[in-house]
Amino acid sequence: MRRACSSSPTTSFNPYEGLGHEALAHLLPENRALTLAAAANSYRAFLDRAPSDNPYRVSAQSNLAAVEAALNSARAERKGIP
Repeated sequence: MRRACSSSPTTSFNPYEGLGHEALAHLLPENRALTLAAAANSYRAFLDRAPSDNPYRVSAQSNLAAVEAALNSARAERKGIP
Protein backbone atom coordinates (compact mmCIF):
# COMPACT_ATOMS: atom_id res chain seq x y z
CA MET A 1 0.00 0.00 0.00
CA ARG A 2 1.33 3.43 -0.95
CA ARG A 3 1.28 6.18 1.63
CA ALA A 4 1.85 9.89 1.39
CA CYS A 5 3.01 12.13 4.20
CA SER A 6 -0.52 13.27 4.92
CA SER A 7 -3.53 12.28 6.92
CA SER A 8 -5.40 11.49 3.68
CA PRO A 9 -3.28 9.20 1.51
CA THR A 10 -5.94 8.53 -1.12
CA THR A 11 -6.28 12.18 -2.07
CA SER A 12 -2.80 13.52 -1.40
CA PHE A 13 -0.82 10.95 -3.37
CA ASN A 14 -2.18 11.66 -6.82
CA PRO A 15 -0.79 15.19 -7.28
CA TYR A 16 2.68 13.82 -6.56
CA GLU A 17 2.06 10.92 -8.91
CA GLY A 18 1.04 13.42 -11.62
CA LEU A 19 4.21 15.42 -11.05
CA GLY A 20 6.24 12.23 -11.38
CA HIS A 21 4.63 11.44 -14.72
CA GLU A 22 5.33 15.00 -15.87
CA ALA A 23 9.00 14.56 -14.96
CA LEU A 24 9.12 11.33 -16.95
CA ALA A 25 7.64 13.16 -19.95
CA HIS A 26 10.66 15.47 -19.88
CA LEU A 27 13.16 12.68 -19.30
CA LEU A 28 11.71 10.29 -21.89
CA PRO A 29 10.62 12.36 -24.89
CA GLU A 30 9.95 9.22 -26.92
CA ASN A 31 7.17 8.38 -24.44
CA ARG A 32 5.96 11.95 -23.95
CA ALA A 33 2.33 11.41 -24.98
CA LEU A 34 2.03 8.29 -22.84
CA THR A 35 3.51 9.85 -19.72
CA LEU A 36 1.50 13.08 -20.14
CA ALA A 37 -1.68 11.00 -20.43
CA ALA A 38 -0.72 9.21 -17.21
CA ALA A 39 -0.14 12.58 -15.51
CA ALA A 40 -3.55 13.84 -16.65
CA ASN A 41 -5.20 10.68 -15.32
CA SER A 42 -3.47 11.11 -11.96
CA TYR A 43 -4.59 14.74 -11.65
CA ARG A 44 -8.15 13.81 -12.63
CA ALA A 45 -8.22 11.00 -10.08
CA PHE A 46 -7.03 13.39 -7.38
CA LEU A 47 -9.59 16.05 -8.33
CA ASP A 48 -12.39 13.45 -8.38
CA ARG A 49 -11.62 12.41 -4.79
CA ALA A 50 -10.23 15.50 -3.12
CA PRO A 51 -12.58 17.58 -0.98
CA SER A 52 -13.32 21.07 -2.29
CA ASP A 53 -11.25 22.65 0.49
CA ASN A 54 -8.12 20.59 -0.24
CA PRO A 55 -5.23 23.06 -0.54
CA TYR A 56 -3.75 21.19 -3.52
CA ARG A 57 -6.88 21.38 -5.73
CA VAL A 58 -6.00 24.70 -7.36
CA SER A 59 -2.50 23.52 -8.19
CA ALA A 60 -3.79 20.19 -9.53
CA GLN A 61 -6.35 21.98 -11.71
CA SER A 62 -3.66 24.25 -13.11
CA ASN A 63 -1.29 21.33 -13.69
CA LEU A 64 -4.06 19.34 -15.38
CA ALA A 65 -4.80 22.20 -17.79
CA ALA A 66 -1.10 22.53 -18.66
CA VAL A 67 -0.68 18.78 -19.08
CA GLU A 68 -3.75 18.53 -21.31
CA ALA A 69 -2.40 21.34 -23.53
CA ALA A 70 1.00 19.63 -23.74
CA LEU A 71 -0.69 16.30 -24.45
CA ASN A 72 -2.71 17.80 -27.31
CA SER A 73 0.51 19.25 -28.71
CA ALA A 74 2.35 15.93 -28.37
CA ARG A 75 -0.48 14.06 -30.10
CA ALA A 76 -0.53 16.60 -32.93
CA GLU A 77 3.24 16.26 -33.36
CA ARG A 78 2.89 12.49 -33.64
CA LYS A 79 0.30 12.96 -36.38
CA GLY A 80 2.48 15.51 -38.15
CA ILE A 81 0.13 18.45 -37.56
CA PRO A 82 2.05 21.74 -37.16
